[in-house]
Amino acid sequence: MTNSTFENQPILLAARLGANEQALRQVLETQALVKVDAPTVEAVSEAIRTEAAMVVLSEEVLTDEKLGKQLGDRRSQQPEWSDIPVLILLKECQRFGDCLALLGQTTHHRSVLLLELPLKRQIFAAIVRSCLQNRQRQYLLRDTLYQLQESNQTLQNFSYTAAHELRNPLGVVKSGYDLLARTPLEPKQQKLVDMGQRTAGRMNQLLGALLDYSKVQSHTREYGAVDMNTVVKDAIAGLEVLINNNRAEINAAPLPTVKGDHQLLVQLVGNLIKNAIIHNDSQIPKVTIAAGSTLTEQVSSKTEERLEETAPHTPEHTPEYPPENS
Repeated sequence: MTNSTFENQPILLAARLGANEQALRQVLETQALVKVDAPTVEAVSEAIRTEAAMVVLSEEVLTDEKLGKQLGDRRSQQPEWSDIPVLILLKECQRFGDCLALLGQTTHHRSVLLLELPLKRQIFAAIVRSCLQNRQRQYLLRDTLYQLQESNQTLQNFSYTAAHELRNPLGVVKSGYDLLARTPLEPKQQKLVDMGQRTAGRMNQLLGALLDYSKVQSHTREYGAVDMNTVVKDAIAGLEVLINNNRAEINAAPLPTVKGDHQLLVQLVGNLIKNAIIHNDSQIPKVTIAAGSTLTEQVSSKTEERLEETAPHTPEHTPEYPPENS
């Protein structure tokens, strides 16, 4: 690990520089850029805010309980990816109790180390390297999260543009079906027009939902009560052509009301039914839709029937054979 690794994230040394601290500073400077400041809560808070590589501070920063609480609160306000290493230098453990109180006041306490002076350079250097390696992994996690956020934003922008552009040609298709519906048609033709109108309507709803999701960036979507029986009915209606072409049988047991989004659940159930029909070797695919214990009871019942049919016959009495002639 070189100094350039933490070029933009220095180590904060918040201490009065005596002989021991000067020696420790030399060790720190072999690992990263060192920023020296007074041992105050403000200096430590600024280091946490600027995502510094590490904080090394003397016990003077914990001069009273109030300052210790402020420092603990500030550490608890770090981003989820961050747990900045903090080394507290103790002289004869004069403020050991205050340091323990600090650990109890913050949710980020795993990276707080208490070191008693004087301290051997080799030991201190090893501790610093270990802390910086851990901090480097945190920086990698931070960068990955930032990249993921940018990727999600790009995908969100694309989804909005695609949904907006698809709505225009879909409007033309829907208008064509509406015109056909007002003309005299044969029953078979009327059925096809009705199916096209329903499909165009569902497509319009999907695009509307996609536009809504694209517009809402940081707000969570509110879900409401959805009748799963209606969801299954709408999903089957959307797969009418596939079901008829494959002569599939769809059996749905009574289903409960759940909390969710109607359109997304229709899409989910529709995909499940579609996969069940397509990936089925039977000449007449049979799809059963049930919830919870209902499906379990049906499967258990069918399993027991198969076991009864395939179980070998066992005679009730063992036949007696005549004794062999000696």
